[in-house]
Amino acid sequence: MVPNFRHLIRQRLLNHADADDVTDQYPWVIRSNFKQKVDHFNPLNTDTWDQRYYYNPKYARNTSIIFLMIGGEGPENGKWAGNDKYQYLQWAKEFGAHVFDLEHRFFGDSWPIKNMNFDSLSLLTTEQALADLAYFITSMNQKYGFNNPRWVTFGGSYPGSLSAWFRSKYPEWTVGAVASSAPLNLKLDFFEYAQVVQDDLALTNKDCPGYVQQAFQEMKNLSTT
Repeated sequence: MVPNFRHLIRQRLLNHADADDVTDQYPWVIRSNFKQKVDHFNPLNTDTWDQRYYYNPKYARNTSIIFLMIGGEGPENGKWAGNDKYQYLQWAKEFGAHVFDLEHRFFGDSWPIKNMNFDSLSLLTTEQALADLAYFITSMNQKYGFNNPRWVTFGGSYPGSLSAWFRSKYPEWTVGAVASSAPLNLKLDFFEYAQVVQDDLALTNKDCPGYVQQAFQEMKNLSTT
């Protein structure tokens, strides 16, 4: 039952990703894929997979300034690359930058391995995601012939963390990073995130946080009896 359930979850995620694609609203945005490494840290593993990205050349006035929006824990759909109401796209206009939006591994249409087994999900790590960014930048430099490229990464929340960590771990690949609302100091008891989730639940239904708390208490009671 468990493998079938995982397959169902993955299929629903893929269907959701395709249904939400909004590139028809931004005809200048190009949806594409490139060959990404499955495992950046195992030299014996030479497998690759198709990682989805969106490219917006609309504002580009040169071949050296490139903005990269980092995808997070959900599918990308082209909006972050095409909706010029976003502040970073206003900056792209100002500086004449190329714009990319890269989907995170194991989300949307970007699956290194086509299942959700525990062995497969061992490849879902921050280290792999950061290495994905480095390999993506290298690949795009080659594909589009960027001359003396100056990349700047962007992200909010978890992708914001990736943006800052990437600048720290791979400083040679970027000239700057924007990390909005980004938690950087990892800790086991990250109660602040739970508070944000609770606030979001309350916006949907003021009684919802209480029901969730009650459900967790019930699970705790069942696990100790």
